[in-house]
Amino acid sequence: MKRRQALQGLLGLLVGRGVGQQPRVPVGSTQQFERIWSHLDFYYLGKPATVIRVPEPRPIGPQHLQVGPGFYLAGYLRECPHNGCEVRFHPAADTLLICYCHGSLFRRADGRLEVGVANEDLPGLRLTLEGEQVVVVGLTHL
Repeated sequence: MKRRQALQGLLGLLVGRGVGQQPRVPVGSTQQFERIWSHLDFYYLGKPATVIRVPEPRPIGPQHLQVGPGFYLAGYLRECPHNGCEVRFHPAADTLLICYCHGSLFRRADGRLEVGVANEDLPGLRLTLEGEQVVVVGLTHL
């Protein structure tokens, strides 16, 4: 029985549900996000992730954090929900991310699906501030 509970806890960490609590991961200082589209790439739960400074979102979603007046951050995993390929910044479009496996396009500001074979948005990251430090405290679904 203990082995089953341990596996359920691990599964909870991986999918954001269940027994386990999601890890807290420090990303960087708010000073590292000097201008809109400044971003930091890192790994969360073994998957590529990004926290990015964005223009004022409308509406503000659970993946957004207001740091100050006119200062907003968004976070999401950069793993395409279609096939698990890494999503990257689109070289020709400042506002888009692209999955090079099958061409799905996602909005850079919040990870929402714009077009493509993927059937859902990128998983969002719940962000908080600890002093000047931006910290990921879990996943949220957009």
